[in-house]
Amino acid sequence: MKYVVIFKAQIQHLDTGYFQMAQTLREKALHSFNCLQFEALSENGHEIALSYWENLADIHAWHLDTEHQVAQQ
Repeated sequence: MKYVVIFKAQIQHLDTGYFQMAQTLREKALHSFNCLQFEALSENGHEIALSYWENLADIHAWHLDTEHQVAQQ
């Protein structure tokens, strides 16, 4: 069974720093936490991201990642 996590955020500063951080976290999710696929759309100060996972344990581990938690604040 596969799982999809839907993340919606209001972006305060949609700039190069934000995109670099998002890219770093995307790569980390894909390579270190077994994320299968990651898609995101940013428009008008909002972002919607979909991440696809094989199991709930990997989603939980990603949710607990310190760098990921800091980025969500």
